[in-house]
Amino acid sequence: LAPSLAPSEAPTEPTTGAPTEAPTEVPTEYITVKTQLDGTSIAKRLLFDISAQKDVTIESFKIHIGNRLRLDQFTRGVQVWTKSGTHVGFETSRRGTWKRLPMAAFKNEGPGEYTDIDFHWRLKLSPRFDPADLEIDAGSTRAFYFIFGKGFYATEGTAVGNECSESNEYIEIKEGTVL
Repeated sequence: LAPSLAPSEAPTEPTTGAPTEAPTEVPTEYITVKTQLDGTSIAKRLLFDISAQKDVTIESFKIHIGNRLRLDQFTRGVQVWTKSGTHVGFETSRRGTWKRLPMAAFKNEGPGEYTDIDFHWRLKLSPRFDPADLEIDAGSTRAFYFIFGKGFYATEGTAVGNECSESNEYIEIKEGTVL
């Protein structure tokens, strides 16, 4: 088919008598859900699950690095991996089930403070990045696996799978596994 060079003699009638309204945006609410900040053990590998009560998208993480790094110096080296479902039973191998997330450089905030660990925005534009890897549907669980050679502060928990986050209507962060 080729486009017509002359206007049609029978234009299509509009389906409504008025223009349609512009689409509405779903409001975005950003919240921070905290866990304990009093960790004394050092963990180089940390696995945990997040279960969602509502559909959520993870935008960043805040972790406690304490004095493991110099303050106010940008650092790389944190690896974050994720998979659908729980980490339990998948602690010893990342092959095939875990997907590495693009992480940005960060600055350590120091002892007693949370350090922001964000996703690298340029890598988020890569065709290899799937935004679904950061989404958790209501009623679902997503596992996260942090690796950092210099270590994170971790708090001794009571049992893998117990809730360890402050109460909220969106997510539960579960006690995990330290390797």
